[in-house]
Amino acid sequence: MRKKNQNKGHILGLNKKCVLLPNRDKEKMKFIINLLCMFWLGLTWVEQCLAQDFPIVKYTTQEGLLQNQVLCLYKDSRGYVWCGTWFGLSKFNGETFENYTEKDGLWNGPVFDIDEDDKGYLWISAGSHLARFDGKTFKKWLLPPSAGLGTIIKGPKGAIQMVVNNQLIQVEGDTLLPVKLPNLPKGQLLGALYHSKSQRYLLDVDNVVYQYSKGKSNPLIPRLEVSSGFELLHNQAFFINESAGQQTHSYWDSQQIIPFLQIDSRGINVQNTLQFPYFFTHHEILYYIPAKSKQVLSIGKNPPLAHNLSFLNQNNTSPYYLPTEKGLWKLVSINGFKSFTNQQVPNAWSVVEDGQKNMFFLNYELGIQKYDGKTLVNLPSTPLVSLIERHRKTLPKPYQYLFHFKNQWYYRAIRDSKGALWLPEGSGVFRYDGTKWLFFRPSRLNSLAFCLSEDTKRGKIIAASNQHVYTIETTPPFRTDSLRGQSPLFDDLVMSSTVSNDGDYWFSGLGVERYNPEKKQWKAYTKDNEKLPVKGGGVLYTDWQGTVWLGGRGKVCRYNPQTDAFELALEGYFSKLIQCIEQIDNDHLMIADAYNLYVLDLKRFNQDGKALIKCFNHHNGFMGLEPGQLGSYRDSEGRIWMTSSSVLSVFDPTKLDFTVKPLRTFITHVNNERVSFNQNNDPIKLAFGENDVKVKVESIGEDKPFRSRFSYRLLGENDIWSPWTENHEINLTNLANGTHTLQVRSCTGTLESTQSSISSVQFTTLVYFWKSPNFYWYASLAGLCLTALLGVLWWKDTRKSNQLFIKQKQMEERERQMRLLQAQTIQSQMNPHFTSNTLAAIQKLILSHDAEKASDNLIKMGRLTRAYLEDSLFKDETTPFAKEISLSREIELLKMYVELMQLQYEGRFETRFEIEGSVNTDNYRLPPFLIQPYVENAIVHGLLNSSKLGMLKVNFFTLPDETIVCKVEDNGIGRQAAAELQKIKPQQKNSVSTTLTMQRAHLLNLLGYQIEIHTEDAVKNSGTIVTIRINHV
Repeated sequence: MRKKNQNKGHILGLNKKCVLLPNRDKEKMKFIINLLCMFWLGLTWVEQCLAQDFPIVKYTTQEGLLQNQVLCLYKDSRGYVWCGTWFGLSKFNGETFENYTEKDGLWNGPVFDIDEDDKGYLWISAGSHLARFDGKTFKKWLLPPSAGLGTIIKGPKGAIQMVVNNQLIQVEGDTLLPVKLPNLPKGQLLGALYHSKSQRYLLDVDNVVYQYSKGKSNPLIPRLEVSSGFELLHNQAFFINESAGQQTHSYWDSQQIIPFLQIDSRGINVQNTLQFPYFFTHHEILYYIPAKSKQVLSIGKNPPLAHNLSFLNQNNTSPYYLPTEKGLWKLVSINGFKSFTNQQVPNAWSVVEDGQKNMFFLNYELGIQKYDGKTLVNLPSTPLVSLIERHRKTLPKPYQYLFHFKNQWYYRAIRDSKGALWLPEGSGVFRYDGTKWLFFRPSRLNSLAFCLSEDTKRGKIIAASNQHVYTIETTPPFRTDSLRGQSPLFDDLVMSSTVSNDGDYWFSGLGVERYNPEKKQWKAYTKDNEKLPVKGGGVLYTDWQGTVWLGGRGKVCRYNPQTDAFELALEGYFSKLIQCIEQIDNDHLMIADAYNLYVLDLKRFNQDGKALIKCFNHHNGFMGLEPGQLGSYRDSEGRIWMTSSSVLSVFDPTKLDFTVKPLRTFITHVNNERVSFNQNNDPIKLAFGENDVKVKVESIGEDKPFRSRFSYRLLGENDIWSPWTENHEINLTNLANGTHTLQVRSCTGTLESTQSSISSVQFTTLVYFWKSPNFYWYASLAGLCLTALLGVLWWKDTRKSNQLFIKQKQMEERERQMRLLQAQTIQSQMNPHFTSNTLAAIQKLILSHDAEKASDNLIKMGRLTRAYLEDSLFKDETTPFAKEISLSREIELLKMYVELMQLQYEGRFETRFEIEGSVNTDNYRLPPFLIQPYVENAIVHGLLNSSKLGMLKVNFFTLPDETIVCKVEDNGIGRQAAAELQKIKPQQKNSVSTTLTMQRAHLLNLLGYQIEIHTEDAVKNSGTIVTIRINHV
């Protein structure tokens, strides 16, 4: 491509030359042509071009625009740019497009006008169609057929009006009503404007403009006939008139008509200034008049602008959007930045200026260009090739074939203090004084000059090379000297060099090395010796105050003479390797990384250490992609030149706005549903079962990073902002039931210095509990609780088992004691005295030949003895309740015992057993032999000691709680008399059976019975009453 361009340039030059040559010299001309074609590399060719271009970005359908013909344009209060096309509506957020047609609720067809009402809603018209868009849905009105374009008018109190079929109509709710304008001038109403400042209408009646208010109309003075344009711009009425080959642009300030621009055959004449930028086209050239200026600037060849001039209502800020027939154009910066395209300057790696203010652009492998402010000239390479060839012949023959002109131009070309240019190249260093070229290289074979710096104190040029550096004297005899330190820096390419104010040389690469030329001493600054906070650096720079700066990977350091070490100055702002550092004026330092230019307020930073940084990129003027390494240059006029992989940029720091403008953040979609512009505080209710939310966000503003970045937080759940991300979609998954508030912010190009506005949205989720994010937490908690409960139950069961085991042991012990008591009771009942007396009585019956009665009593005694033994001592049941006997059995045993006692003491007492009728003796059960001891006590101690006939009553009845009650009552001598008798006759056997029975009752109560025994004296001490109550607990 370059060869083709060069040939083309030389051919153009020859053709021009051929026109001037006489015909008689044709044969000579052919010889010259052939000779020049053989040496075309040595020719100079000239390319006429425009000066630096304004930075313009063009958006078409390839970038997402709905259709390339932009009919109208409106920039709303939020910062969105709306484009009306033949196929529908497009919204542009500065990075991407979103399109609206019939499937989105609009219509398939043109959009001729766009406006915004006081509520922030968007109004769109297209002849017979009118729609209002609230950010979420479109509301449409069908207009009567009209030949007009449907210009939207903002009438009194913000009412939306239009001129349809020569009548002014107004939107009232869901209907369209005519606006009453009495005493209108006769003729057809073609258009209207409402001037809110003067509260008057401007009406176009048959192309004559009238001012109208409250039924009174007067033509504007002077009488104005509108032929091409009629628009309200910045609350001023603008008119364009064409007549007799002359075009006049005027405005009305509510008092008078003021012409400000006139275009005719003589040229363009700006008569008055405007408060905002103005754009127009003439002869297919786009022109621009800055605000408050009469200067007319040519932006370039331009397709026709849209006829709707409402796009001029944009504020005086960058960028400025233009609707054209070939797409949407964005004029990124109308102040400050300009650039050369790659077609003009193909691959500049370095820029330098000579003493005549000519700029030299060093293009890697594509030669050198010279720019005098108007014309770009490709310098011939013949002198350079000749110098290399001459020097190659001085080398030893084995090395000659390795040495040749590479045309590889590197970084930081400089102009020395005497005005000569020094240019770094892959073979060495070239010097150019405006007339003569010289070439220098060290004695070492490796002569690459990667970057240059100047030692003005000693008159030397320092060239950083591969594994060494070398110096060249700036005056004859131009001696060279090679330098090499001992640190790992010199094991690889030396990336950069600078000379500090004290005259020391600084080099960077795999660390930093400092060289004192006077003492010839080297000093290393590395991370290992703690004199460098980063691993290495690629860029060194000495600012105007003498501070040495170092740029590394995403970090910037500066040298501190007090500590003799580098300290970290800036981090967190830069995305990749620092490409260059340059002071652009007294107060600002420029730093470039792979995506952006950053301008640091150096004065503020030196005062208090606070970093105020403005970011520049394609959003606000700087169109370079990947700024060049060490690619900055400050010329004699203070302009900064900046190389990049896409364009060669230049800007005037005095014209840049360093104010950091906050961004605006908007939430546009929730789960693919659009969010209204004026979203109220009511939460968005998600469908039942949905707890995954996808939110789309956008950032509006000019001070963006290269790509927009966002951060978010979910209030009440995670109040910490998330890390910055370039993803425009935020995905929230597995949300809990309830109302959630999401906050989103976008960052400026500097991340830390200024934050954007925060946008928030509320939404409500309701899902089944097992879909809740806390389900596993709750389930785990429930599992822990269940485990704890089971543990408690197990502990209680174990404790109960242990208690039962202990209780069982206690019961066994008590059972053993109870059986012992029973045995003792039986022994007390079956004592030898009782047994011998009973047997004696039976013997007496036998001797008296009453054998039948004797046999009967003998049987009773045997049965009683067997019952005592069977019902007490010979059972193995585990509980005392299993040893119970029926009440009928107890009564039977009691009767046998009493009969045997009556056999011994015949005629001494009588016995009566009484059983209440409601007592079923077979159903009630009780421990055996619990009553017998008290019956025995009543007979032996009460009745037998009485001189009268005794009476023993045994009465059984029940209480309402099913307690069995037994009353043993005798009419003997009573307890007091028995006690006295016991004292008189101590040899009488003590009754231990009742004492044992009391102990037994106590044990039975411990085992689950409720036994109460109460003894009392009968009336007048004529006997004793024992009451025994038996129940279960």
